[in-house]
Amino acid sequence: MGANVAMWRKNACQIIWTVADEKFQRDNWFGKGEYVSSPSEMYNNVFDDLAIEEFLASPEIALNVLQKAAGNRLVEAMNAFEKPVDSLTPDQVIDHPAWREVRDAAKRFWDLLECEKYDDTRE
Repeated sequence: MGANVAMWRKNACQIIWTVADEKFQRDNWFGKGEYVSSPSEMYNNVFDDLAIEEFLASPEIALNVLQKAAGNRLVEAMNAFEKPVDSLTPDQVIDHPAWREVRDAAKRFWDLLECEKYDDTRE
């Protein structure tokens, strides 16, 4: 896995940033941004593309106790909201208290991962 660890971490930082960033969601869920995104897409990114559970458990990634705890908190928050997300519109999700918890958990995890500021190329 070695050389891929840096790429996996970079992908994790980018994906988690989109979950944490309310402006990204407001822009891209409602067609104003340069990306096509939705709440369901965020779940696909975190659980399928990133494979967050494997990321958290990976000895190569070697997360510390705080990072693992924050990552697990994000997984829990997303799992808690997963059922409603499929039946709600982006309008209903964006300001939902449970989605705010997801965003907060993602922000905490992102900060602890010590990601470089993700450049969304919108100056």
